[in-house]
Amino acid sequence: MKIFTRLGLMLALAVGLQAQSSDAEALESQVVGVEMARGDGTFLGLAVEGGALALRFYDEDKQLVDPSVARATAWWNPRNKPGRERVVLNVSGDALRSPSKVRPPLVFFVMLTLLDDNPKSAGSFRFNLAELDK
Repeated sequence: MKIFTRLGLMLALAVGLQAQSSDAEALESQVVGVEMARGDGTFLGLAVEGGALALRFYDEDKQLVDPSVARATAWWNPRNKPGRERVVLNVSGDALRSPSKVRPPLVFFVMLTLLDDNPKSAGSFRFNLAELDK
């Protein structure tokens, strides 16, 4: 009888651990695009949607929140033409979005600067868009 009790206990423990691991995976998968942690414990997600950059903001639990800055600027060196591309991302729905200027191949770094009246919200980040293919 003790063997069956131990087996049942081990099975319940294994099922519980599996449920916890799937919850952690669900939290990780909520950030859209290339994930970047901010100094205050929140997260950014940069994606390319329809040829435009889309920057989303997430809280500590990786839940989508409204943008915490007024706008952002971005620049990168594309592989398919000489020189830098520069865009301004403005609030559009749940994200900051740029005009459609991003073209494949997405094998470059995007240098992004958050702009706001509150200096605590501002900051600069470097995103590797090659991570979008992973």
